[in-house]
Amino acid sequence: MIQVKNIRNKIEWGLRIILAIVFISRAIPAFMGEPEWIGLFTNIGVASDLARVLLILIGISDTLIAILLLVKPIRAVVVWAIIWPIVPAIGTYLAGSPLDFVLVHYGSLVVATLFLLYLRGFPRNVSQLLSA
Repeated sequence: MIQVKNIRNKIEWGLRIILAIVFISRAIPAFMGEPEWIGLFTNIGVASDLARVLLILIGISDTLIAILLLVKPIRAVVVWAIIWPIVPAIGTYLAGSPLDFVLVHYGSLVVATLFLLYLRGFPRNVSQLLSA
């Protein structure tokens, strides 16, 4: 039984590290004001100045998710990490990216995060949602 726990722990840490890297890799272009990302906002009518501010907030959010996934992966953060990629996935698709790209690029992130939540245990109430 100890070996199974040890393997499970290693898989969980591997997922936490990979997901943190993904969220940091998404935060960097957000902080830099990636022109393509600004275009995603302006395509739906958001002014470019506001888009730059939103990207900074997104960068902060992604960085916090990455840090919390490593330091204290409470289930609420893991659930947010599942929901959050759906927003840019929809935006990317609506901006003209092919569906297969969107599904592979964002779907893999959602599935990996769902698996992390499975390993940590699905929350059954608010108390469990706020625990690690």
